[in-house]
Amino acid sequence: MSYVLHIMPMPAHIDTIDGVYAEWERLNQRPRRTEPNSTFGEVGYYLRLRYPVDPNNPEFSPWLEGPPRGDTLEHVWALGFNTSAIQASRAFSELVDIANTLDLAVVDDQTASAWLPGGRELLGPQLQQQPASQIRRSEPRSDSDACCL
Repeated sequence: MSYVLHIMPMPAHIDTIDGVYAEWERLNQRPRRTEPNSTFGEVGYYLRLRYPVDPNNPEFSPWLEGPPRGDTLEHVWALGFNTSAIQASRAFSELVDIANTLDLAVVDDQTASAWLPGGRELLGPQLQQQPASQIRRSEPRSDSDACCL
């Protein structure tokens, strides 16, 4: 099974899910970039370090289309997850942490939710009814495990 999350820059003044979608629309109307967003590349780099693809067992990778590179020319990066991989929920949680640290937002269009820089969460109706432990499952990690903080 697959799941797609979107990563994008987000102005600090946006604090509603409608504002997130308006910014997404604004970004999508801009001409394609001439070079990839270097911050997307940083996110991809840290995710590849934490979750490398084993060429002998690619089905265990949390990534749908190979290791994430962030080399898109789009203003919004769509990152696909292989949800059957055991590491997918941890990778999702770390994606949010890494992206937010680099001042990027992560948007889950399927639940109308967003995780914004500064630790702000805008949860859609589906997630508002779930316990927080089921929203972002992540195993505690030591400071030495933190990849980019």
